[in-house]
Amino acid sequence: MQQEEEQYSCLEEFFIDSCRFGDYEDAIGCFEDNVDLFWIDINQNNCIHMVSANGHLSILEQIISYSQKKNIDLQKLINHQNQYGCTPLHWAVLNNQLAIITVLLQNGADVTIKNLNGLTCIDEAFQLDKAEVIELLSKNISLTEDQQQSFQEAPDVTEKDEEDQVE
Repeated sequence: MQQEEEQYSCLEEFFIDSCRFGDYEDAIGCFEDNVDLFWIDINQNNCIHMVSANGHLSILEQIISYSQKKNIDLQKLINHQNQYGCTPLHWAVLNNQLAIITVLLQNGADVTIKNLNGLTCIDEAFQLDKAEVIELLSKNISLTEDQQQSFQEAPDVTEKDEEDQVE
C-alpha cells in the first residue's frame, strides 16, 4: 500500500480512489490510518459518492461501521452534495445500484434533496425510466400524484426484461 500511496497527495485521495475502484483491502487499510471520511475530491465527491456510483457495497458497509465506531455524523456524509448538487443516493439511482440504495435509505439518506437541475433522486429515476429503482424508492417515500400515475402506466419490469432477452 505504501508504494501505491506515493502517487497520491494524501491518504484521503488514495482512499477516495480505493472507494471508486472497489479496492476493499486498501480502503480498510485507510481506516487503520484514521482517514478523514469528510475529505472531498475536486468535484466535491466524498467516499460515499464513489462507492454508491460504482456499487461497492462491502466498502459502504465498512464506512458505515467505521463511522459508528468513531462517532462520525453518517447522515452528513450520506447527504453530502457534490458540485452538481448530487448526493450519493442520486448517484446510486443513476447507476441502478439497488443494494446501495437500500443501505443508504436505511442509514438516513434524504430523498428530498434536489440537485442543481432541481431533481430529487425519485425525479431522476422517473426521468430515466428506472422501473426497479422507482419501485424500491416508492416503498420508502410518498410519490406525488403525477409520479404515481407514471409508475402505474409504466410497463412491468419483468415484461421489459423478457423483451430485452436475445434468443
